[in-house]
Amino acid sequence: MVETRSQSKAAEEGNGSSINSEKNHVKNEALEPKKNGDKAPAADEKSSVADENFKPQTSTMTIIWCIIIAAISVFTYPESLQPIGRPTLNHVWYFGWISALSTGLGVLPLVFSPDLDTYYIGVTNAIAAGMMVAASYSLMVEGCTFDEPHDDSEISSTVRTLIGGICGLFFILGTKSFLEKHEDLTVGGLAGADARKVLLIIFVMTLHSFSEGVGIGVSFGGSNGSELGVFISASLAV
Repeated sequence: MVETRSQSKAAEEGNGSSINSEKNHVKNEALEPKKNGDKAPAADEKSSVADENFKPQTSTMTIIWCIIIAAISVFTYPESLQPIGRPTLNHVWYFGWISALSTGLGVLPLVFSPDLDTYYIGVTNAIAAGMMVAASYSLMVEGCTFDEPHDDSEISSTVRTLIGGICGLFFILGTKSFLEKHEDLTVGGLAGADARKVLLIIFVMTLHSFSEGVGIGVSFGGSNGSELGVFISASLAV
């Protein structure tokens, strides 16, 4: 009898402790959302403040390259910017250097308005494409109508111009076909179709810049090289 009472008393104590533990568990669960709810907005506010206070930092390598470019521009400056008499190698180099640097000025509008609307991007692309088409047409006409007394080539200027145009067209088509076969290409943070477009532009503009450099060098030759070289370099820079 005594044993039964002690067992029932122990059972009641066990049930009481389990009930108390369940109550405490429920109470903790009820308090946890409040605690989490109180902390979440504070974390969000801190992250938003951090985003607003974030300022992009210029890397050390970028500063070094800017110093190198400035040093080259200063120390390779010729004695007279306008060639007097026959142009020197320093003139040809410097005008080619300035023409190359001027191509980087095209990114200045994006520095002041990095989030440019897609409408204006389309407008600027259309203007650039129109200018390139006009320049290509004028070069084709000039090549076909080329007439130089000292030209001893057996191939006419028209045929040579067409050969050059066809070679350039096949180069672009071949490069595009090659890039389309490699879908796993990555350029920086770009991948897929965007990376292929960037690489195609890099290949085409590299060849384009090479031909412009040759044009600057050739323009300084001949009897009127001093004036023609400066004019061609300025036009290519613009």
